[in-house]
Amino acid sequence: MNRDSSGRRGKTVPHGRWQARRTFLASGHHLAAALAGPTAIVVGHALTVDPNQKAAPYVATLAAHRATGLTGGLLTVVGAFLLVPALLGLRRLAPGRGSGPVQTGSLLAGIGALGLGVGDAMITLVMGALVHADPVLAEHVFGIATSSPLTSVPFLLAPLLFIGSLLLAVGLWRAGTTSKVFPALMVVGTVGIGAFSSGGGVAAALAHTPYGVAVIGLGVLAARRDVVVSHRPVVPREFPSVPVGSAEIEQVAGTSVGPR
Repeated sequence: MNRDSSGRRGKTVPHGRWQARRTFLASGHHLAAALAGPTAIVVGHALTVDPNQKAAPYVATLAAHRATGLTGGLLTVVGAFLLVPALLGLRRLAPGRGSGPVQTGSLLAGIGALGLGVGDAMITLVMGALVHADPVLAEHVFGIATSSPLTSVPFLLAPLLFIGSLLLAVGLWRAGTTSKVFPALMVVGTVGIGAFSSGGGVAAALAHTPYGVAVIGLGVLAARRDVVVSHRPVVPREFPSVPVGSAEIEQVAGTSVGPR
């Protein structure tokens, strides 16, 4: 509550501090996800043992480099999950023109990233445990997993990441609120992810790099935009309530209320 010069209570004047704080915190969370998610994905793919091979060589390689393979797989999982809030945070970059494709694309891409994260977690944890306990059983399970349609259910959402990312890039290009470089990198990176989404090694890491750079760059731009918006002065929507005819009203209105 505010008080006028006579000490009377008036209506609360909105100062916008709480809204600015909420904007700052949300922007910080989205920025952290945009920085950490793509980085974890690129590093994780560089360390991950490539599963696109037959059971025997895959299990042998994973058993020989179990710590590195598990670290890479878990980093990829964490990065995929962090990609969800990172992509959703990019919706703030298109408040007007292009907002439709950006809103839809970020949502679809987030769902696709979530599916990939669940699938990678399943493979990483199961195979990481089996190659240590029973390599022969690990080969058998890996063979079943690669041939059974049930184990591929989480990856059925993967196409949504590609479709959503393309929609997101098109919407940001149309919106014109960012540099054209980042939407173009997102398109190139989406193609690279489609070619090496389930791979491992340096080639897969390099293929994911353009997409990661695009998400990081767009995340930084979104955070900078939030900082600018949060520092805009908030104009009070109404004056404090004071008795009609008082000196305060005359001073605010700039007129005299004396006898005509």
